[in-house]
Amino acid sequence: MTLCLLDLAPAVALRPAAPDDVLRLARLWRDAWSSANPSAPAVAPLPHWEARVRAEFGAPHTALLAERADGTLLAFMVLDLRRSHLEQLFVAPAAQGQGLGAAMVREICARLCPAGWTLEPVQDLFGDRIGVQSG
Repeated sequence: MTLCLLDLAPAVALRPAAPDDVLRLARLWRDAWSSANPSAPAVAPLPHWEARVRAEFGAPHTALLAERADGTLLAFMVLDLRRSHLEQLFVAPAAQGQGLGAAMVREICARLCPAGWTLEPVQDLFGDRIGVQSG
């Protein structure tokens, strides 16, 4: 399954992650997390993020990558399609603020989880609860 996010220019493809994407996913996750948490006292080294990708992005979850035609990885999301649950959504710092995350969420709403989906509340570094539901 490859989906195209046509409302973005240039177009972005959304495809399932493959085993050889682990390092790319780990790098993007670490960079995006660091960008979202600038006051964090430290950021775990890359092997920590690689281990988490291997442990958390496999079955029953589906990891989808958003990338340009040249292979540039822009974002990823991790879904549990059985529960219509969005587990993770991270956008590379250089691609933030351009509507990519919103386009990815619209795509899962329209095609993958038309009956709705959930994202359980989590706590950010400041103790604030963040959560969302659609449908």
